[in-house]
Amino acid sequence: MKQQMPKILKYFLLIGAALAVLLFTALIATFCGLRQFTRGNVARAHTLFRLATPISWTASRLSFRSVETLEVWYALNLLFTQGGKYLVLLQNSDEIRATGGFIGSYAVLDLDSAEPLRLEIRDMYDPSGISQTLPSPPGQAEYLSEGRGMKLIDANWNPDFPTSAKQILQYFAVIPDDPQTFTGVIALPLTTIESLINSLGGVYLVDQQQMINGDDLATVIRQDREQFFAGSKEKAQSLQALYTALKLSLNQLSLIESWQLWQSMQQAKFWQEIQVFAQTAKLQNALDSAQLTGALMNYQPQDVFVFPVESNVGINKANRKVSRHLTARLKDQQLILTTKFQNDFTKTERPVLSADSDYAVAPHLAYVNYYRLLTRPDMKVEQIKINGEPVATWDDTEITSAAGLVYRQIGFLVVVLEQKQTEVQIEFSVPVISKPRLIIPRQVGLRYTSITDSIE
Repeated sequence: MKQQMPKILKYFLLIGAALAVLLFTALIATFCGLRQFTRGNVARAHTLFRLATPISWTASRLSFRSVETLEVWYALNLLFTQGGKYLVLLQNSDEIRATGGFIGSYAVLDLDSAEPLRLEIRDMYDPSGISQTLPSPPGQAEYLSEGRGMKLIDANWNPDFPTSAKQILQYFAVIPDDPQTFTGVIALPLTTIESLINSLGGVYLVDQQQMINGDDLATVIRQDREQFFAGSKEKAQSLQALYTALKLSLNQLSLIESWQLWQSMQQAKFWQEIQVFAQTAKLQNALDSAQLTGALMNYQPQDVFVFPVESNVGINKANRKVSRHLTARLKDQQLILTTKFQNDFTKTERPVLSADSDYAVAPHLAYVNYYRLLTRPDMKVEQIKINGEPVATWDDTEITSAAGLVYRQIGFLVVVLEQKQTEVQIEFSVPVISKPRLIIPRQVGLRYTSITDSIE
């Protein structure tokens, strides 16, 4: 006599089979939607996104939100389905700032347009020059604005991306004679664009008649950098040519090549450094579940939380050749955080600037870093040393994220000269915590050679 399968097992098998079907359907619909969208078939793309949105949502709930890619697919499909007009920030991580890089350029993505990918790359200096000026936060006032206040060009100073995004939208909303409103903000760091170019095997720049890969990108688009200045067209034209080449490369991919690109992007978690802020609560919640908002990480009672944030205030692109090793050691109620910065630029690589150039750039490649450490409020700095020498004073403030969480923010200046190494050591006192966890988030746009942590 055959034994009957237990009902609970049948139930789980049915759930598993249903989840597998939904996963496959959501994957194919999302992939096909994106392919149609990049090829300019917007109506077909929207049909596929509308199909994929409820499917990916259902699959996400059946898996108890345990599949990261499902959360990303759902948020992505919802974004395209809801439409709207998004401000796209191009963040240059060679000049690192709190949310990923200096926002020297931007574009407007209108998802309700018949040709949403017909983007025009614009210079951020233009709206920055005519928009409002706000009071400078600590660090920005002393080392970047020279006390003149914070302009739009530097408005991504807050490491909580939703907070910075809201502030940037406020700048655009009050531009004299041309107020602009947006559904949300999308931030793309240079590192993400480099990864895409490498995944494509390089792109061909028609104007310069050369094939480039991601590693060449920063050098090629800035080869005439001494001619870039507020109001000039060269920078925007250079980036526009790159965007056109990228779009052409994507359009020329076969179905199999598109699938291979999609798979490589999935494996590399291509989306991890893309940050999106939406004004609508439903989409923002979906983006938050997918960890696409760039919001400051929440800390739990047992977490010893410290988030290192770097901001290049030297007005140069030194970060291209700056590496860093970070070591954190927690023992009893003491945390010692040590960061070793190495600047591999040489003096011979300094930019050559014409005497009459208006382009704001330093004549050196030293890394001038306003270094911040965000911690839970009950952690206290006992001492800071730079190359073994005690630092006498530092900024000590509190900031509140868009989610309402409070962080202590420590800030001070660190300079790493060309071909030099600088060691920074910070000693924190930590409250008594049972079974502590050491949490060290990584800033978008930064690359660590190594992060070593230990709890003794």
